[in-house]
Amino acid sequence: MDGISQSKAAIRHCGAAQVNLVWALTMRQHGDWIAPEEFRSIIAHAPGFEWIDEDQAWYWFGIDGSANRVVNRALDILSNAKGALDIEVISRGVTRHSRIASSDVAEDAGIWPPMEVVHSGRQEGSCTLNR
Repeated sequence: MDGISQSKAAIRHCGAAQVNLVWALTMRQHGDWIAPEEFRSIIAHAPGFEWIDEDQAWYWFGIDGSANRVVNRALDILSNAKGALDIEVISRGVTRHSRIASSDVAEDAGIWPPMEVVHSGRQEGSCTLNR
């Protein structure tokens, strides 16, 4: 079982991972069975693990992962902005960029976090945003 690698692949593509989706991908790819609750516990103890939205089970491994394409794209957008940007503008730019880039994990599962998770991730990443 390699849920950490599946998590990192999802996070690399869309900035966050969702426990149930990553669990399903891991079960499909490796064929080994692990209960969803046990999987969630293993993931929650991974280095750098942080809940973005615990109720909806969205998480990431923190801002430090430079392989997080969504964080990098958001930082690019912010660094080129001439003023404050609304979160929806940043989200549209990140979404457009990420959907163009290829990823088997995200493509296979249709993974993309809801707007409130993207917004939370930006706040966690300490980007200064105006709503």
